[in-house]
Amino acid sequence: MFFSILNEFGLLAILVNMEETKKRHYSNSARSEASIKGALLRLLSKGHDLNSISVKELAKEAGLTRGTFYNHYDGVDDVIKSLENDFIGKLGSSLEEANLNDEAAREDFFNKLDLFLSETYVNMKAIVSCIPLGIYKDIKAKLNQTISETMIKKMPGYANDKSIQSKVRFFVNGLSGSYVDSILDPKGPSIHETSLEGYKLSNLFFTPTK
Repeated sequence: MFFSILNEFGLLAILVNMEETKKRHYSNSARSEASIKGALLRLLSKGHDLNSISVKELAKEAGLTRGTFYNHYDGVDDVIKSLENDFIGKLGSSLEEANLNDEAAREDFFNKLDLFLSETYVNMKAIVSCIPLGIYKDIKAKLNQTISETMIKKMPGYANDKSIQSKVRFFVNGLSGSYVDSILDPKGPSIHETSLEGYKLSNLFFTPTK
């Protein structure tokens, strides 16, 4: 009855059109944001210093106008924050199903971590190689926090144990530093080698509570 009344007055078509317009706007917005983030990664991969990249240059690389850029971001640093949040969010999601109850589970955890970092290696290298120290520290801190919180959550009996939480954070801080070294130093251990070493050390470092 309700939809019949709407249709009679032509309102149903208007509502459907409004919904379709909304979906198109969202799709265009998502494409523009992806273009901007992709453009920044390309510029960083080419060796451009983050501080030297202007909004004009970034918008041109993305094939957009400055006005479109400012519809989505306040500046270049804002794009970096968005990339950072994307990375941390995807990392958390990729580790969500892992658990650390036993040796096999810890191996699965490090396999998932290894796969994620290997797949995002090129983008991570572009970001870590060119960003200022302050942003690098922020990314590393979030990386530490995400891995630490996941490990603590996945180990029964550890959630309320402050000493174990400190132990986990100490372990993860060294692990994160090793992964960053793997990304930046082509002559050092690879991401996969770091993951294998992390897995082996985790079996020595942690004794899950019965």
